[in-house]
Amino acid sequence: MEVKKEYLCIADIQGMFGCGKNKAEQIIRCVKDYVKDPLPLRGKVLVTEYEAWKNRPMERGKAAQ
Repeated sequence: MEVKKEYLCIADIQGMFGCGKNKAEQIIRCVKDYVKDPLPLRGKVLVTEYEAWKNRPMERGKAAQ
């Protein structure tokens, strides 16, 4: 049985996106900027916050980050 995490850390983001630490930190900052009341822990985001950011409506003419 797989245990689901409640939050994602830098290492989780690195694994999901195949990126380095700096890019993972940038993604976490983007998620925290998008969410109204983010998890107050440095370097971590709730899975629900990440899902909300991932499924956010994109503005016309803007490239995905």
